[in-house]
Amino acid sequence: MSVSERKETDPRLISTAGYIPTLDGWRALAVLAVIVFHGVSPQSAGFAMASEGYRGVSVFFGISGFLICSKLLQEEVRSGTINLVGFYVRRAFRIIPPAIAYLAVIGLAGVIGVLPRLPKSEWLSCLLFYRNYVAPTHATFTRYTGHYWSLSVEEHFYFFLPGTVYLMGAAGARVFVPLLAVGVGLWRACDSHYLLFDRMLPGTYAPERTDRTMDGLLWGAALALVLTNKSLQKWVGRNLTMFVWTLLLAAYVLVAALKPPFSMMMEGMLIPVLLYGTTLHPASYAGRFLENAFVRWIGRISYSLYLWQQVFFIARFAPPAVPQTFPLNALGLLACAGASYYLIERPMITIGHRLFRSPALTPPALRSAT
Repeated sequence: MSVSERKETDPRLISTAGYIPTLDGWRALAVLAVIVFHGVSPQSAGFAMASEGYRGVSVFFGISGFLICSKLLQEEVRSGTINLVGFYVRRAFRIIPPAIAYLAVIGLAGVIGVLPRLPKSEWLSCLLFYRNYVAPTHATFTRYTGHYWSLSVEEHFYFFLPGTVYLMGAAGARVFVPLLAVGVGLWRACDSHYLLFDRMLPGTYAPERTDRTMDGLLWGAALALVLTNKSLQKWVGRNLTMFVWTLLLAAYVLVAALKPPFSMMMEGMLIPVLLYGTTLHPASYAGRFLENAFVRWIGRISYSLYLWQQVFFIARFAPPAVPQTFPLNALGLLACAGASYYLIERPMITIGHRLFRSPALTPPALRSAT
């Protein structure tokens, strides 16, 4: 980012990316949607509605893309550069320890016969973050690591975005990132219709591959990049009223229900704007709900909830055992997620930030699930 562009940037907006309570509320809604998606059986009367819960992952992507890019831009504004090593160290301490702990527990459960034993290839696909390039119909893989596809997408995004912003600066990335997001959406449409990837590598069709799904994160980053421009930021702040936000929410629901061509692209574009709109209006009904203390707490432990829900909420895929039925599954999930968050997640985040403290982060950010 040039000196002149740095002067154009309004640091007040980017500084709010340290900790935004409203976004923890959105995380809570997102993880609850995923839990319902996995936990309602096909025989249930609410199965069709529960099946829409997969969109919770899209909300996670929108939040992550927006916040990660905002933090990078804030660091650039405050220090004049982006410490890539520091970024990757903090991300590693944030993401990897809880993910490995989950794998270790279900691996042990497989050894003693409580859960299916994980094959070595499944371990590797999760540990090396290529689980989303394994076909869903893979004969030996279990359902207990299926959710690692989204962690893989996030990790690939973390490798891509910082270098892009570092090399291009905000001005260049502001043009390149949305163009790439459009390109991903177009590629997804072509790949879905013609099965291009599967033709190149037969039997490997995986709809959750990064090259098909990263646009959800890219649109969040694109909004963060747009908002670094002072005039654009003021225009958005002036025009994104709650009335306009309600119209955009209605548009999102309509797109989700009708599923027109390129609906995933349209949803990916709308989600970050809807998220940001509630941060602008915390006193609105939506803002007050999202900033409720209990809702925000669910949001803060959402990463650990997301990891562990795959063990306790399985009715979509198989008949549940007794511990996987309500309310035992909810209590078990809260216990495991709480232990993961307070005993692993928070201490590891603290260590990562002590090793490479970013000027972009304020202490409350350590309470965030980012």
